[in-house]
Amino acid sequence: MMSTDSNHLLQGNYLVMVEGNTDDVQSAEPVLSHRGIRDWDVYAIA
Repeated sequence: MMSTDSNHLLQGNYLVMVEGNTDDVQSAEPVLSHRGIRDWDVYAIA
């Protein structure tokens, strides 16, 4: 059985990763939103 993530990719959805400091990520949010990217979240990498 395929994972949910794999199913999303097969449906033409994308995984977008933005790496940077807080300001970098915050400046990317309006760009993503304007392009119709939805359902994002911010995770700290330990």
